[in-house]
Amino acid sequence: MKKSVEFLLVLPLLLVILFIVFAFQTGTIPDFLAADTPVPIDTDTVGAVPTILSSVIPYDTSTASITGTPSFTPSPSSTPTQTITPSPTFTGTPTPTEIVTSIAPGTSASQEIKGGIATGNEIIQAIERHYLDQGHYPIVLNDLIPVYLPALPVTSTDQPYFYRFFDAAHPMASEGYWLAFRVVEQENITCTYLRRLDYWDCNYAGP
Repeated sequence: MKKSVEFLLVLPLLLVILFIVFAFQTGTIPDFLAADTPVPIDTDTVGAVPTILSSVIPYDTSTASITGTPSFTPSPSSTPTQTITPSPTFTGTPTPTEIVTSIAPGTSASQEIKGGIATGNEIIQAIERHYLDQGHYPIVLNDLIPVYLPALPVTSTDQPYFYRFFDAAHPMASEGYWLAFRVVEQENITCTYLRRLDYWDCNYAGP
């Protein structure tokens, strides 16, 4: 009895195997065997994949590009920016005939100043000629006589000219010298020639 039962169980399996062998040999495979058998998908496992990936690779959506192309930020230019500084205004160099004074024109004091400066400019020219020839300014005005001046001139009111030489050790050595005369017609007024500025100042306390 037991052997009969075992034979009945094995018989269907043998029939199936024979049928499959026959089908492959004849090329007539049933449709239910040729169709792709769908593979079951565990939805729980699929849903967990993005969660796992997001925990492994952080992703910043605020900086992501829509097309996937990385954004490019240009680096600062290495070329320095030129700063244009306005050039200082050139006002020109005053001439010895320019006068800084508070004396009103047309007065006797202004006439005395005008004449004193004209004579003083002649002395200045003699001093500069001495410098060109000797390589230094005269120590005193008498050094100009008789080569550069026949005699020491005075102003229209017989006032002498005061000369001050600055040697190399003096703090005012760059000035070279000063030349000045006093104004008789106006009390406490002295006109002084400032060599570096190259003009006459008649509001200056002279030597």
